[in-house]
Amino acid sequence: MHFHLPKPLHGWREFAGEVGIIVLGVLIALGAEQALETVHDRHQQHERLERLFEEARSNVTQLRDERDSTRAMTQRESAFATALSTGSCPPEDQWQAVSTVTMYPAITPNTSVYDEVVGAGGLASIDSIRARKTVANFHSTLVWVQSQTEFFRSHSSLPIAIDDPRVTVSFDPKADEPELMTFNRPQLCNDRAFRNRIADHVRDHVTIYTYRDGLTESAIQMCASLGYLIGRTCVPTDRHPLVGSDLKVAEEAVNRARKEG
Repeated sequence: MHFHLPKPLHGWREFAGEVGIIVLGVLIALGAEQALETVHDRHQQHERLERLFEEARSNVTQLRDERDSTRAMTQRESAFATALSTGSCPPEDQWQAVSTVTMYPAITPNTSVYDEVVGAGGLASIDSIRARKTVANFHSTLVWVQSQTEFFRSHSSLPIAIDDPRVTVSFDPKADEPELMTFNRPQLCNDRAFRNRIADHVRDHVTIYTYRDGLTESAIQMCASLGYLIGRTCVPTDRHPLVGSDLKVAEEAVNRARKEG
């Protein structure tokens, strides 16, 4: 007796083979599409990091310049307040401190790229934990220091009234600083209330600019961390490289980014 394989079964084998080929083709196509999406996502992330890095470089430049200039100002103010507090009457060229202790300029670093990234889905698109932390830390610190600056500004006033007879105000439109204040130094140096107000104002000024120093350090950390991810070094946009303690902050940020990923 002879048995023959039914022809329909043979047809099913051909059909199954064809289906397998189709499925394999679909899987290959899906894999290729997924691979293309991965490449696209990586390209987008790199581009996003590049833009955040350039923004960070710009902010380091601005904040470092402001820090260095205000550092010199608060040092002069501290010397002025110290002299008064120890019974010395500061020389005439130091009395500019009376005017500068009320200066609380706004902090306006560029945040347009950060705002765009947050608006498009947040920082989760950045793979590096350290980079996410440094970016988030800088911008939260910025908001806090801006609020503190506004608080101190709103509570600030000249340590001596403009109509005080011991103050003379003149105006010269040709001068860099057209309003010039001169003081009866002996009388003011012996005025306990004036000395107290100066000490209080200088304390506030030193405090807020210490906060701003911390903001500059945070900007450097952000810049260095982002630079590490894209293989670049944080060099401010004015092309003056980081030196001293600023360079140390950047190096420590890179080391942490390397360890944390």
